[in-house]
Amino acid sequence: ILLSYMQGIQRQGSNQIYQGNQLGCHKGHLYPAMAASGNPAIAANSVESTYQYTNAVPQCGSFNTGQWRVWEGRIRNYARNRCISAGGIVYLLTGISFVAFQNTQPPLPIQVQIHQLPGGIYKPSSMWTTGTCRFQNGTTQSFAVIGNNVPHPPGMLTREITQVELENILTFDVTTNGLKRAITADRRVKLFPGAGKSIPIELPEEEYPPTDESKGSKKPPSPKSSPKKPSSSPG
Repeated sequence: ILLSYMQGIQRQGSNQIYQGNQLGCHKGHLYPAMAASGNPAIAANSVESTYQYTNAVPQCGSFNTGQWRVWEGRIRNYARNRCISAGGIVYLLTGISFVAFQNTQPPLPIQVQIHQLPGGIYKPSSMWTTGTCRFQNGTTQSFAVIGNNVPHPPGMLTREITQVELENILTFDVTTNGLKRAITADRRVKLFPGAGKSIPIELPEEEYPPTDESKGSKKPPSPKSSPKKPSSSPG
């Protein structure tokens, strides 16, 4: 979980690291502003805290306001109307990867060229969110969503996968790109090691809160087409 207050961070980024890029990148939220809610007395501060550079990565604009936005809404729907409403607690992890994936079942990770913006920051090749809902009786449910961070919808391929499939993609990223981890014999990624055996679920088809677009269609935009009325809100 990305905390709104991150103790120990002394420096933030700036607009300069995003300016002049030819990739059409937004300052894409990891923890979306629309998910910052709760106590009305602190809700405004919670939303404002998401607009920090430690909570942003270079994200293709059409991906940010298109397929990724829709799936964020479906995750909010599940958290509010299926997990929390049933007395559960939902734990979310959002991150990036420097590998992409192919349109196969299961999705196969592939090594791709890594692009660097003029300001020195690297554009992720893909973005992902995974969640685990733990109920009071000890049972858990899980899901994961991943999409390729590219400007054209046919290549985004944003989809729901299992946590195990996501862990396989991230393990490929760690080993292929030499990402820093503890030096151990087992370099496999384990996202929720304390959750035990979890039941994979399918996210609801509707977004939350409902949008004008989602009222007319229950399905997210196809990877072959972009939304008709994309939102201008970041993250």
